[in-house]
Amino acid sequence: MVFIISHAIRPTSSTKIYEDICKNGGDNEQRCLKVIEAYPEITLAKDKLSFCQLFAKNVAIGEAIKAQNYIKEMMNKYPSSEAIKECATTGYNEVVSEFKGVVIEDPEMEDLVVQYANDGIRVCESALAKEKTVDVSSIYTLNNDMRFLIGILQRGAQGL
Repeated sequence: MVFIISHAIRPTSSTKIYEDICKNGGDNEQRCLKVIEAYPEITLAKDKLSFCQLFAKNVAIGEAIKAQNYIKEMMNKYPSSEAIKECATTGYNEVVSEFKGVVIEDPEMEDLVVQYANDGIRVCESALAKEKTVDVSSIYTLNNDMRFLIGILQRGAQGL
C-alpha cells in the first residue's frame, strides 16, 4: 500500500518546464538556467503558459525597460541621431509592449506576441545600420540580450 501511494504522488518527469525550455536553447542553456533560477517563482511553473507569463512579468519586461531607458539616455547624448531615437521609441516601445502582452494575452496568441517583440528589435537594428553615425555597439549588445529573452519566451510558447 505504501508503494502505491508514494508512486502516485511522484512526478512523472524529473525535469521541470524551465529546464526543458533551457535545454532547447542551444548554446545558451547555462545562461538560461542562471537567469531563471534566480526567480524561484518561475522555476515552480506547472505549465508553459504560466512559465511564459511569470518569465515576462519577472524578467523580460524589467530588462526591456532598463534597455529602453539606457537607449533613451543615449538619445539625449546624441540628439541628432534618428536611429537611436527610432530604437528608444518605436523599437523598444514595441518590445516592452509585447512583453507586457505575454502576461495578458490569450494563450493562442503568445507566439505571435513574441514575434512582434522580435520586430521591434529588427526596427532598431535596421535604423542603426542605415545611419552608422555613432558607436552603437552597446545597443547591439542590448538587442542581443532581448533576443535571448525572446528566445526563451518563444520556446515557452511552443505548443500552447
